[in-house]
Amino acid sequence: MDFLRKNWLWIVIPILFVIIAAVLVYKLTDDPGSEFVYPV
Repeated sequence: MDFLRKNWLWIVIPILFVIIAAVLVYKLTDDPGSEFVYPV
């Protein structure tokens, strides 16, 4: 568990990056004709 305690940033940061990237793509492709747009 010592490994996780010291290196949790290397796990959290990529996950946050992926989430932020997904949100940006969602915002950029937010048009009425897109089938990937979901109501918020």
